[in-house]
Amino acid sequence: NITAELNIKKSSFIRFLYEWSHFTYRDFNSPTGQKTDFFQPLIPEHRISLFYDYAYKSWFFCSLRGSYLSPMFLNDANTVKSPGQGNISLQMNSGSNISKSLTFGFQHHNLFHLTRYSNFRANAAGNRYFEAASPPNLSVFIQYQLNKKKE
Repeated sequence: NITAELNIKKSSFIRFLYEWSHFTYRDFNSPTGQKTDFFQPLIPEHRISLFYDYAYKSWFFCSLRGSYLSPMFLNDANTVKSPGQGNISLQMNSGSNISKSLTFGFQHHNLFHLTRYSNFRANAAGNRYFEAASPPNLSVFIQYQLNKKKE
């Protein structure tokens, strides 16, 4: 794993994460009788994530998340492979300088519809590997905190 973080003033930071996985196993009971190495299914070899957070004097917060998963095998025999795919999410919300007990904002998941498939783990047992992912969705929220602790 590689992690790098860059603080830009007090108001924002960028974080980069890279994970490499190379898990294999040997099947001693293969139908051909050969001892063959297989990649562990449902674990992508490469995962890249990029985070950007920005705060403006406790008035406004913004969080942008991006990630990429490399193609991965979906079954034990390594005969079905998912395509690589990404995801981008954005969230913006008010800060405590606007209201101590009220927060409002919005979030947008699967921006640009980069994530096409989901639920690989749940569907692998039934050989239905490619269930459609949730389409891009936008939500608006208001949060009210009843018992705000005094600072």
